[in-house]
Amino acid sequence: MTADIRWLWVFGAIAAAAVWGLHGAAVPASVERPIVVAELFTSEACSSCPPADMLLSRLVHEPLRDVEVLTVAEHVDYWDHLGWHDRFSSAEFSARQTIYDANAFHRNEVYTPQLVIDGRFARVGSDADGIRRDIQKAAEAEKASVTVALEPAGDRRIGVDMRVQWPDARAFKGAIDAIVAATEDNLVTHVSAGENHGRVLRHDAVARWMRSVPVLPAGERVWQGRIEFPIAADWNPANVNVVCFLQERESRRIVGAGVARLSR
Repeated sequence: MTADIRWLWVFGAIAAAAVWGLHGAAVPASVERPIVVAELFTSEACSSCPPADMLLSRLVHEPLRDVEVLTVAEHVDYWDHLGWHDRFSSAEFSARQTIYDANAFHRNEVYTPQLVIDGRFARVGSDADGIRRDIQKAAEAEKASVTVALEPAGDRRIGVDMRVQWPDARAFKGAIDAIVAATEDNLVTHVSAGENHGRVLRHDAVARWMRSVPVLPAGERVWQGRIEFPIAADWNPANVNVVCFLQERESRRIVGAGVARLSR
């Protein structure tokens, strides 16, 4: 375990967690509406991806009335050798997409843009009607309540505290992983080569950092964990969200999620 990742596990009953933020209070996820996670696998080098990027931005800036959608754009790296290197791309995101397609959707190939909803449904990322239907279906599933709180943890470092309340200790199957992603909104790229040559691409919810850490199999009604991550020099903290979600390791279903935003 590296110095950048330090976890404190506390099991059993705990008091309500305090909520912190950078230079003020961070806002935990709402518990009034069902929460759904939408992961977009995309690339700046793919000419089919900008409409999907725009749709994801609509989910960020035009929230649905009855469902809270937490968005994460994961830029894959397998387009990078085709004329344009996506500065947000990572082999880590390509590997995550491959696991989804192989284990959850039983496909032997990957494609962009692909939108994965709660680890249960997959659509072409620009299929607005289908995506809305899948979001509504995913919102019906029983999930854990996840509260996320943030606090400064040193020079350009943030501590992320999660509190999980399971609705039923037997509600979920097998081992659960906690995924923590720092995402950034309001990013702009002027593409000078490749399929999108000459275009100005605007992005929201871009995954800038992501870690997966195992959690004990569901058996305790209350769980709390903590992780720290660095804010890179080229990030704008005012545009950063921290999304935390719980995922069944085998089925890939997301069984709970929450979010907090760094304040100015």
